[in-house]
Amino acid sequence: MIPRNGKWFIVMFLAILAVLIFFDYIDHNSLDLLSNTVHALFLVIVMRLFNWLMGFDSKSEESKTEK
Repeated sequence: MIPRNGKWFIVMFLAILAVLIFFDYIDHNSLDLLSNTVHALFLVIVMRLFNWLMGFDSKSEESKTEK
């Protein structure tokens, strides 16, 4: 379902970072890049953990079809 490679991580990180920067700029008219970067990194890691725990990982699907 979700590929397990670095491209996915980078794309999701940049997408979440762009959204956080956009909403931060609308709310406070400021660009707090360090805070937004840390939050985006945290959200991507949490999404990966959630997908892994719930079994939505592409590697787990491959192992199910092999059995």
